[in-house]
Amino acid sequence: MSLKMKLVSMVSAFILVLSLMLTGVLASQMQTLTMTGSVNFNVADKSLYVKQVRIKHNNGSDPQVVSDFSPGYINGNFDMNIGEHNNSTGSFALYFDIINATDTKWVIAGVELSEQLQAEGVIESHSGTIEVNELTDTDTDGYKNFDPSTTAIDGTLILTITAPNSSSIDLSGITITLEEYSLYNRVDPDGNPDPDGGYILFGYYPQTVKASDVTIVSTEPEANGYYLGSDGEYYMQATAKVNSDDENYAHFKDNTQIIKGDSYYFKVEPLLWRILTENYNDTGNALIVCDTIVDMVPYRSNIANSGDDYCAANEDGTILIDETATPGQGVNENYQVYANNYEYSEIRAYLNNDFYNRAFTAEEQALIMTTAVDNSFESIFGSYADESGFTSETFNCECRNTQDKVFLLSLSDVNNAEYGFKNSYADVYGGATTANTFDTARAYYTSDYSRAMGVMTVTDSTLESAPDAMPKEDFSKYLGSGWCWLRSPQDAIIYRNFAFFINTGYYSAINTSFDSYGALPALQIQL
Repeated sequence: MSLKMKLVSMVSAFILVLSLMLTGVLASQMQTLTMTGSVNFNVADKSLYVKQVRIKHNNGSDPQVVSDFSPGYINGNFDMNIGEHNNSTGSFALYFDIINATDTKWVIAGVELSEQLQAEGVIESHSGTIEVNELTDTDTDGYKNFDPSTTAIDGTLILTITAPNSSSIDLSGITITLEEYSLYNRVDPDGNPDPDGGYILFGYYPQTVKASDVTIVSTEPEANGYYLGSDGEYYMQATAKVNSDDENYAHFKDNTQIIKGDSYYFKVEPLLWRILTENYNDTGNALIVCDTIVDMVPYRSNIANSGDDYCAANEDGTILIDETATPGQGVNENYQVYANNYEYSEIRAYLNNDFYNRAFTAEEQALIMTTAVDNSFESIFGSYADESGFTSETFNCECRNTQDKVFLLSLSDVNNAEYGFKNSYADVYGGATTANTFDTARAYYTSDYSRAMGVMTVTDSTLESAPDAMPKEDFSKYLGSGWCWLRSPQDAIIYRNFAFFINTGYYSAINTSFDSYGALPALQIQL
């Protein structure tokens, strides 16, 4: 399954069998290919009308219409006489221009290659969606009433085939599966389809390191910035930043050692999100948090000292000033921005720029609501405000609320029983480490990519240093989880350079410049 092929509803699968025969004659620098065969579409409800098929070779500027193709509803066989085409590498794409005659969107859900094609090293990739149109009336045979000669196409499904240079290639036996298009899919914790599941798959991000039997086909990154692999998946290239001597984050999930400075390819995969509530702040929208720590990002790495305060610094080392803020709300009396001011944090900028634009298409972004993020004193201590010993005046380092597409959870969020977490305020601030301090619901997992970027990860060795109060029978549930930031600041006895984080189901605070903690995105979405 290639990048940005949308997640699909498994209940509405239709099979499209494409049977093609291609032979080639190698002549000097070019390869002449002759393709014959037929396309068999098996769509019982006669919902899709193929207006035309186009073919594009890698050395061609634009797809060329297959003139002998017979258009029609894809509920039967169509003969294709594509003819002879020049091709230098055995790479071409078929464009299926389709009119959608129902109120459903469609995508290619998967392509299956015959064993022979796999043995010859043939790979495929696919993309495209069929949009919804305005046709509503049907005739007595169940067909939609429209004039295909004048009706514009609703979308194009693209199948790209890449094969090694050969004098003869047999491409029969390709099976294409069409399924209903969906921007997200509800699943269980393991990612299995479940209409009532407490998780969704939404967006894509680099995660798993490339398997040894997969080769990178692209010599240069494609338009999306990724490389195509021999398995038809997309990969991101990145250089490991991890400290290879530290066993807490020096290995991939398969226990392969990560070497600092080495370049790796990471598969771009769907992100799994946990649904915390389906009615966030009575909006009717869902609050979801990623189950994966996506990357290593400091809360605030540029810091400058100013008397008793640690402040956010510009790249030239000067202290960041915000005279529009109120002293005590993320700035001091000189309007110098505190180092733990979430509004000005590096991790907030990363989430709403780098991550937001890489993980989601424009269509997916349209589902993500702009959230009025609460950065008040109450967002930090919530129900424990009275017992904490702090007040808004004495804590004195919360910042203004922000308007964000993506954000971090707050300390109050991860103590909210309605979101499925334990309320551990009294245990943590009461001075005693108890079993209630630890919560498997607060365990979020690292990917191979975030490990390579430097995010600390729970391993078996972590148990040796774990507090006696940790429920040892639950420890295996924490394996593979990591350290990640919350958005809430901690006053750290007036220094203003500490922020809260979670690990092994526990939360505490540390210097904002610490560079081994990761980003755990949360957002508000229309389900």
